[in-house]
Amino acid sequence: MGTRRRYACRTDSELKVDLTTLKPILLLPLVALPGLSMAQKPSDWRKTNVAPLDFARKMDIALLGVKDAMGEATYTCILADGSKGQANLAYRIRDKKTYRVEMVKHAGGNADPFSSQTVISNNGKSILMSRSTGFKPINAVSGRNLVPQNVASVGVWPRHFQQTVFLSFLTGKGGFTPFVQTLMKDKGYTIRMDSRTMAGNGRTVPQVRLFASRTPATAKKFGQHTIEIIASSQMWIPLQVHVEQKDLKGKRAFYDWTCLWKGPIKHENKWFVLPKTS
Repeated sequence: MGTRRRYACRTDSELKVDLTTLKPILLLPLVALPGLSMAQKPSDWRKTNVAPLDFARKMDIALLGVKDAMGEATYTCILADGSKGQANLAYRIRDKKTYRVEMVKHAGGNADPFSSQTVISNNGKSILMSRSTGFKPINAVSGRNLVPQNVASVGVWPRHFQQTVFLSFLTGKGGFTPFVQTLMKDKGYTIRMDSRTMAGNGRTVPQVRLFASRTPATAKKFGQHTIEIIASSQMWIPLQVHVEQKDLKGKRAFYDWTCLWKGPIKHENKWFVLPKTS
């Protein structure tokens, strides 16, 4: 048995922020912990006629229209070699041109599962801030320096999806749409669309999810793979992405992103000050 390694990614979201007076605009499931959505009763979900591509497009459009919002996300991963990582991420959004969003970058074959990244944009000028690369301008057309060029492929997306959430801001095209387009063309997967209504704090929150899984024949050749994406069907903001993989040797990988959104919030200008680059 190999040694199990655990790593934590600390980002600037760990700065103290008083959230007690903020008014929630979206609610997560009553228990918002990584992986629990997969453990909920199957009867919670019912088939819906929402088309997968419409679902993806609505999320990308909704993210592009977010204003004066705060997102607080937890990202957890367990890699096939047993390495673990967890990060608390913050999304401070004034509008599509001024925002500060945090993410993590998977380190590939290196020992550490991931390192921290922050994208700061001030009136349309965007900088990628990373410990490994320093400060770099981001290509506003392609999002280069942020995600792999083949990030929409089913094989690459699970490690990088939390970096693609805000591609709407950078490219105007979004990150969910190209991935779902690729997923729909892959004959090795089946896609089911479901809906449910969650209740809590005196409110009800209707949700829609995309659930994709490898066909039995494909799973027999390459291993099991499931992808779950959940969004609020009131505002079409993504709430959770959950991916599970199991190869033919029984090694498992797990990726979960869970986000709570709050607003309206008037963010201080200090969050959007661009660092100087050479």
